[in-house]
Amino acid sequence: MVSRAIWNRARFETFDELYKYCYQVASVVGLTIIHIFGFDTRSALPLAEVRCRVQLTNILRDIREDAGLGRIYIPAEDLRRFAVSETTCAAAIAATHSSKLMRFEAARARTYYVESARCWS
Repeated sequence: MVSRAIWNRARFETFDELYKYCYQVASVVGLTIIHIFGFDTRSALPLAEVRCRVQLTNILRDIREDAGLGRIYIPAEDLRRFAVSETTCAAAIAATHSSKLMRFEAARARTYYVESARCWS
């Protein structure tokens, strides 16, 4: 059972923490749905899990809206690495540091799409 606390998270220190959150709020949905649809092969399990990990894309898409609601999903370790403050993140300023941070996060999310495509092969 997923702890209610995971749904109320507004900050993540590390990518590992964010990954666990994405797994619990997105991958579990994919893993449940394949059972509803009656999957017939165990190879569907990793595909369902990987496809739903693209929750990172939603986080990047909604960064301004989430920040306005007091939620910063970008890990604090990444903000520090690229010298981006939560205020900058909340304002979605296209500063050089913010752009580097967003490219980094987008590349990270892209790896999940690539990994997902391999599951189809």
